[in-house]
Amino acid sequence: MEFELKEIIGKGPSSVVSLAMDKSSHQLYALKIIDHGKVGTDTWSKKQLQTEVELAKSLSHHNIVICHHLLETPTHTTLVLEHMQNGDLFHRIVESNDCIPDSLAIRWFKQVVSGLVYLHSKSIVHCDIKPENILINADEGVKISDFGFAQYSDRGRLDFICGSLEYLPPEIILIGKPDLGVPPSEGYDSAIDMWSLGVTLYFTLSKYYPFSNPRKTSWSNKALYQSIVHGVFSFNLHAFAKTSPFALQFITQLLVVDPKQRLRASEAATCEWLSSGCDRD
Repeated sequence: MEFELKEIIGKGPSSVVSLAMDKSSHQLYALKIIDHGKVGTDTWSKKQLQTEVELAKSLSHHNIVICHHLLETPTHTTLVLEHMQNGDLFHRIVESNDCIPDSLAIRWFKQVVSGLVYLHSKSIVHCDIKPENILINADEGVKISDFGFAQYSDRGRLDFICGSLEYLPPEIILIGKPDLGVPPSEGYDSAIDMWSLGVTLYFTLSKYYPFSNPRKTSWSNKALYQSIVHGVFSFNLHAFAKTSPFALQFITQLLVVDPKQRLRASEAATCEWLSSGCDRD
């Protein structure tokens, strides 16, 4: 395949995502070009690149972004991904004048949960569920993307700190912050994706994070960590005024400090809120 690069649509520490057109078919794709020289030289970084490539080759689900081709050279790995025309969930949320309505959120989160059920059934933990990694296609359906932090959970409990701060669950915080007056973490498993899903849903419905200070005053990371490890959050009455009580219940069942008591993906798929809509997957 030969591509004409159009524009850069995303960047990471070791990769660039470019919109590109296949010169023969004129089909648009998203090329994730990973620069081996910018990938860390430590064992974990090398292993993560290998895992991301393995998953790109093997994953097949209607709510996971499709990797059509894999191009490898000694210096770069390029994932030829399907182009999701309507961007990511984060930009949709922040650029909307109003909060996302329940009906649309139900449709989207049914699809995300479906993708997580698939991943977790294969002992794959995404490790970075957040609105930026949920992409929207032309039909307003969503798919999970970016497996740069993904890990296999069938090889024992995981203990590497990864993910995005606002979405980190207590069991990851307590690996890196043992001085919070709470017993240290014994590692984590796929339950971390469900906590991050809860934070993502909270943000989708309100444009706020559950564990942060909207005014950004007198707020330190330690205070944020304390809120997370103790599960201290509330629902702003104004922001959630039009939100279904079933949605609030679902969020509460996801943001449970004890991962053993947190909803699993298979349980989330049958929750009352997601079952209350009649939308298509």
